[in-house]
Amino acid sequence: MNYTPRELMVVCAARQIRDGEKVFVGMRLPLLAFALAKLTHAPNCIGLFENGLARATPAAELLYTMGDLPNVTGALWATHTVTLLGLMAAGEVQLGFIGGAEIDRYGNLNTSAIGDWQRPTVRLPGSGGGADIASLAQRLCPTTGVACANASISSPAPATATQTSKDPPAQPGARASDSHAEVPPR
Repeated sequence: MNYTPRELMVVCAARQIRDGEKVFVGMRLPLLAFALAKLTHAPNCIGLFENGLARATPAAELLYTMGDLPNVTGALWATHTVTLLGLMAAGEVQLGFIGGAEIDRYGNLNTSAIGDWQRPTVRLPGSGGGADIASLAQRLCPTTGVACANASISSPAPATATQTSKDPPAQPGARASDSHAEVPPR
């Protein structure tokens, strides 16, 4: 059977969702995982979105942002982001998805930059609430939409020439961009 690393990630992420759970979904691959879980083994899970929406079913139309009208229409609840964060703080959210461009062997996500941190090749949008999700959801499922050259999720490539012998090695809890790592070549 042929499948892409992203397809495998969606299936693995969907398997993390249990029936009846409240899941902080977000966009892209986690949204696909939510839809797959609803269709296969978790028909009673509820998807929560960082813009304050709660949905029992994925939107029927393609979404470009979580604020798109198809996501709002048919939502069970339209509230504020802080209200959903309050649900997480109260222990009411069982699973949270967070994403990043790179995931290292410790599970740290790079949401800041790719390349030299002083002159990055790509600037990323940031955590988008990832710290809240990671610390408040009962379980966490990190995802990435970047396929590595070896078709697996791995630690970032070796440090670039900007890293000096004075720079400490990457430690658990450090962002991948802190070690001045670059995405492996394709």
